[in-house]
Amino acid sequence: MYQPRTYRTLAADKRLEYFAVRHRETDLWIGVDRPSYRPSLRRAVLERVIGLRLRLESYIERRPEFRASFEPIPDDPGAPEIAAAMLAASAEAGVGPLAAVAGAFADAVARFLLGPGRCREAVVENGGDIALSGERDFTAALLAGFSPFSGRLGLRIRGCGYRGLAASAGRVGPSYSAGRADACAILARDAAAADAWATAFGNRIGSGADIPGTLELARRTEGVLGIALVAGGTFGCAGNLEIVPLAPGRGRGCGDNDSGSSMPNARTAARAGRLS
Repeated sequence: MYQPRTYRTLAADKRLEYFAVRHRETDLWIGVDRPSYRPSLRRAVLERVIGLRLRLESYIERRPEFRASFEPIPDDPGAPEIAAAMLAASAEAGVGPLAAVAGAFADAVARFLLGPGRCREAVVENGGDIALSGERDFTAALLAGFSPFSGRLGLRIRGCGYRGLAASAGRVGPSYSAGRADACAILARDAAAADAWATAFGNRIGSGADIPGTLELARRTEGVLGIALVAGGTFGCAGNLEIVPLAPGRGRGCGDNDSGSSMPNARTAARAGRLS
């Protein structure tokens, strides 16, 4: 069932022009640098999303284990591009392919927008999984259910090219997780990888006592650029995520005026089961 993503309306940023694109379960919140924005982008992105979904759905019909598996499945040189990205991310993180679906869609749209002659900066949020590329810093609010940290902390990503930021949760939301984290946010090279790794590390959190060991493992894991974990009243962070406090009243939106991302919403990270 569709859940209104009201947190999007509180993104505070004058640097980007935002618009939504929805098709079936795919629900994107997109920001591009204002000089690059034009109304035709919405239609172009919608056509791109429709094509991606058709190719992925057709592939899943031929290979049903792609949807059902909670573990990596063998690579397939004949897979469409978006399925191939999901297979690669899931193999790297040790989870099922659909654990990367929301991030893979965010990546595909962001890379389309960043193509020749289109946009200089882009942020694509898909249910809390974010693909972003910009010349300046981005700050995303960390939403973590009923934890006292929820909405009070921002994750700042220094402007240094393309990145993915994704969140997983075990206590809230309809998606499956084997863990009990209020939020597990991962920074990675792209959103598909971040999405898969967020599932993998979120699965390790049964309580706040598991956070120190999980952070240490993340520090040693190639492909994980940063991690932030919340379980009840326990918080931990490692890697290239700078923690910043959010201003009062801004806990459900982006951080300061130079931020450009929507926020990772731990409720909606993707798992095996349905397309996002």
